[in-house]
Amino acid sequence: MLQQRAKMQWMKGGDQCSRVFFRKVTSRRATKRIFQISDATGQTFTDPEGVSAAFMCFYQQFLGGTQTRRALDLSYLRPWARHIISADAAQTLIRPFTREEVKAALFDIEEDRAPGRMAIRQGSLRRLGLLLEMR
Repeated sequence: MLQQRAKMQWMKGGDQCSRVFFRKVTSRRATKRIFQISDATGQTFTDPEGVSAAFMCFYQQFLGGTQTRRALDLSYLRPWARHIISADAAQTLIRPFTREEVKAALFDIEEDRAPGRMAIRQGSLRRLGLLLEMR
């Protein structure tokens, strides 16, 4: 019953910059706040600066640390892989490409193709290829 009443209040006045909207934002901010946290050493932080510093320290170690990565066991993934390329094909995919290859790919696009989402006409792609050729 209370959820329905809150939903009706929100639908009536929550979409505008109204008192209902700001009350909802304030209450949500208060319920989503973390007041206390303990770090890996067991030290507990209760002040807002200490809580944010503990989070920063954790994520800096987690994302920017020198943890070693475990090697991925490909034999585990093979039953789910439909197409597996050879090592030579993989090397071909990651090798650097040349200007001539880019130009050939640009000029290989037919002009009567619909641009679709790209919204770049093939004529402008050809001009780009000519610019690459001049450089």
